[in-house]
Amino acid sequence: MDVQLYTPYSKQLQVHNSCDNLSYLFTTVNASRQTGKTTLAMQQVIKWGLEHSDAVIMWVSPTYAQTIKVYKNLIKAVGEAPFVASYRQTSGDTEIIFTNGSVIKFKSAHSEDNLRGET
Repeated sequence: MDVQLYTPYSKQLQVHNSCDNLSYLFTTVNASRQTGKTTLAMQQVIKWGLEHSDAVIMWVSPTYAQTIKVYKNLIKAVGEAPFVASYRQTSGDTEIIFTNGSVIKFKSAHSEDNLRGET
């Protein structure tokens, strides 16, 4: 399936290349406010979900409100796309499931127990 994502500017492209390099365990981004970090990360999780079947991708934000904001923006962007099998937002179980079996789970790190039990 051919999906057209955004066109990253040069610094965003460097981060995408780092994320795609499987020899790197971590990628750290040091960038100021309003430089496209969230947009970059949203595009990267879509890309990972499409390229890797049965992947579990976690989006973790400091607060529930931040998590849901990203979830709603992603649904607005891809909710009706043919590669999205389903999506749901319930208390503690917010996710987007792709037709290839990959899932993006949205969690808040507000409480340490919110992340407990995830592999």
